[in-house]
Amino acid sequence: MADKSFQPVKPANVKIFDYITAAIMLVLGIGITQLLSDVVDAFRSRQSYRLHWIPITWAALVFAWQMQFLWAVYELKMLQTSWHEVEFLILLLLAMLLFVAGSLVVPRAGDESDNALEQFRADGRWTLVVLAAYFFIGYVANVLLFNLHWLDPVNLQDPVLGLYLLIVVFRTKTQTWAIATIIFAIVSVFSIISLSPTRYG
Repeated sequence: MADKSFQPVKPANVKIFDYITAAIMLVLGIGITQLLSDVVDAFRSRQSYRLHWIPITWAALVFAWQMQFLWAVYELKMLQTSWHEVEFLILLLLAMLLFVAGSLVVPRAGDESDNALEQFRADGRWTLVVLAAYFFIGYVANVLLFNLHWLDPVNLQDPVLGLYLLIVVFRTKTQTWAIATIIFAIVSVFSIISLSPTRYG
């Protein structure tokens, strides 16, 4: 989700925005809490549980995109002059997808396997599918809410990232996963910078 132009909004709309974001922030806040709790639990179980840098890196990436979404929602306070149910549902769906992504990504000690990478291949990799859905819907949200054009280079990053994740999710080799994880991490850094607000007011 990205910024494009800033326009002042009326006080009444700011109040409506506060009501709308309450539900969105609640879902996203619970998701962030769940993700961080899972990371802490995984660290505490490190003596009897083989951690691996790949699922931990994906957990960090999900967290980074959760933070970017927080910035984007705050930015809407200055962009939106009116609100409709569809726009609210889109934002709520995006928050829910990030919640699910955060809940799936961190392997848990006590599951069938004590190997974090094996657990990630079995269940955690579905985080990539959820993130792909987030990017595809975010592409539409950028047009409807952030005034970006469908073919704007900034906006096109979302479907490209989504397609990349759908390609990666069905890989089987550890080396391929490692390379794909590093590439997505690097691209995410640049994408988050370009999609986040550069100024307010």
